[in-house]
Amino acid sequence: MKPSVNAGLQFVQAMDGERLASWKHPSTLYRAGEAADSIYFVESGAARLFQPRRGSLEYVLTLVHPGDVLGEEAIFGKRKRETSAALMDPSLVWRIKRSSLLKAKAESPNVAHWLAERFALQRRSLLHRMNQHALMGVEQRLVAALLELATVFPATGGDKEALIGISQIQIAGLAGSTRETVSTQLNRLEKLGLVRLGKNRVSIANLEPLRKLLDNHNGA
Repeated sequence: MKPSVNAGLQFVQAMDGERLASWKHPSTLYRAGEAADSIYFVESGAARLFQPRRGSLEYVLTLVHPGDVLGEEAIFGKRKRETSAALMDPSLVWRIKRSSLLKAKAESPNVAHWLAERFALQRRSLLHRMNQHALMGVEQRLVAALLELATVFPATGGDKEALIGISQIQIAGLAGSTRETVSTQLNRLEKLGLVRLGKNRVSIANLEPLRKLLDNHNGA
């Protein structure tokens, strides 16, 4: 377990956090416009922070990794959510109510320092993704998204493949593209033997060919 996860667990457990599992809890943590009454800490897996688009489409702002926090509106006194958030599967997160959070901040300056550090890291991740989308083509963004997902959901135990539970609509949101374009690109990657597609699943047996493909695009 990452040191940032261990440190975070100490804080959230002291704040009477409630543990939520993606396989027991609806994937959506909150939606834009809802009351900002809690924050969330990611223990394992990932959550995606996104802006809803028309229909079921979404634009993913960033992935929130283990050890990180989302739902900053509850800290800064904003009454409504400005973005939406949902769990990837499988994931574990902790929900901390705003009242418990404010009490802990008042009692310990370490809590405020920890939260500021976590949200600063998330801001940097968001800026990095924005730069990616500005400078990369669709295939580059898609490969970069798959590599990031594979580090969050790596092959474990006797598994030989990283198994990512994600729909093509969600992948399109991560890659900043349309489902149709991403579907075409994924089918191309599958024909090259770089990924294996299933229903709401992408399997990756070897990350190195994807890394080389991204490096070639970047002129490395």
